[in-house]
Amino acid sequence: ALEVTKIVDQEKVTLHGKLELLSKRERIELRADEGKLVKILFPKSLLPRVSKLHLEQEVTLYCQVTETENPLTNESSIFYELLNIRS
Repeated sequence: ALEVTKIVDQEKVTLHGKLELLSKRERIELRADEGKLVKILFPKSLLPRVSKLHLEQEVTLYCQVTETENPLTNESSIFYELLNIRS
């Protein structure tokens, strides 16, 4: 399945909202201002900066969004990866 999975689209976006989950396992969950819960992965290199954040904190995060598609199963997925913390 991975052999036929393709990257359909990639873009960089800025998200603003409140933090609902902070994990040392490279995961953040952000409740965006529009109400949508966004699950974001971050690289270990950003762990020191992420460790300074706290739950319910309002932040602005700069992320890369990647959409993948598997034509065999007709499934698509969207992944968010943290690039920078703006506030």
